[in-house]
Amino acid sequence: MSKIKFHIDDFGLTKSISNNLIFLLKKKPNSIKTISIIVNTNKKVNLFAKKILKINNKISIYLHLNLVDGKPLSKKLTKIVNTKGFFKNSFLKLLLIRFNPFFKIYKLEIKKEIENQIKVYLKLLKNINYKNPNQIYLDSHQHLHMLPWVFDLILELSKKYNIIFIRSTSEPFILSDTTNIFKVWFYKNLLKFIILRTFNYINLKKIKLKNIKTNQFFYGIINSGHMNNNYIKKIKKLKKSNYQILFHPNIAHKNEKNIFDNEKKIEYYLSKERAQEYNFLGKN
Repeated sequence: MSKIKFHIDDFGLTKSISNNLIFLLKKKPNSIKTISIIVNTNKKVNLFAKKILKINNKISIYLHLNLVDGKPLSKKLTKIVNTKGFFKNSFLKLLLIRFNPFFKIYKLEIKKEIENQIKVYLKLLKNINYKNPNQIYLDSHQHLHMLPWVFDLILELSKKYNIIFIRSTSEPFILSDTTNIFKVWFYKNLLKFIILRTFNYINLKKIKLKNIKTNQFFYGIINSGHMNNNYIKKIKKLKKSNYQILFHPNIAHKNEKNIFDNEKKIEYYLSKERAQEYNFLGKN
């Protein structure tokens, strides 16, 4: 497994998630090649990012756009936040907003928030003396950037902010174990897989016109929450290049539920699946 390089999402989301990932990086500094950072939920995200570079100054840091968890950086928003100022939309709701009569207002607010997260991310890169502080590698929390209308907003900003890489989700179908077909989680992941493959087909045509880089292959949706040795072995056999293998070894603390304004959301980061992926990466 030593030649396989992994990508981790959600760094910076909470203090506990960040500290746990830092510990994981210390334990396996050469296994994790890239990491995506959320910039809107934790005021100490700069300090955590500095610790990453101290462990491995060759690691690549991506901007992990977040439009669903915590509070936005932008002020005076009316459509994308609830009465307490927290993001109120999910992937599905943002998909359906495209058909909302107030879509133009939603679109302006989302664009404003994307731009503010980009600015904070660029400032962060300069503060931590990152190797390429003026180049943006971008993906998103819960793959929201793959929504075609959100993807279009990112492309509109790509030249202004030097966005040179956007993650794509061209995932080959791999059945890691035939028993998966008898499990509920597999069908949930399969639905996500189909949706993201469809959006990826639409978005790839656009990204090619903009001359923006992307990964040719992607792994981590069909087995999300259930990444294991068998799955990784099957990936290795494909002998693909220019790929990302995504993991979510993100373990939060139950006291951090105030970040989400929703007790159900914190449960995801306390689940046994997160712990299993964390332990898997610690061993490989």
